[in-house]
Amino acid sequence: MELWIRSQKNHYVVDRLIKVSDIVLEYGIDERCWIVVNNDAKVAYYHSEKRALAVLDEIQDLMRSLTDSDLKIIQYEMSKE
Repeated sequence: MELWIRSQKNHYVVDRLIKVSDIVLEYGIDERCWIVVNNDAKVAYYHSEKRALAVLDEIQDLMRSLTDSDLKIIQYEMSKE
């Protein structure tokens, strides 16, 4: 199964659709967080770690719910703040 993510549409990230091999949180000033895929592509920006983790949970839940399906590709669009 392949996961493709579409980045947020805002002035913090470049608009892109990217095949994902890994996802990490990158911490900025205060509690602000970036969601980064493939070790270099920033695809989302959130004002709190709590919100960023909720989005990661949503992606994980989606992938779990589709593991037994015949889908080969999952597309996820990063939610806004």
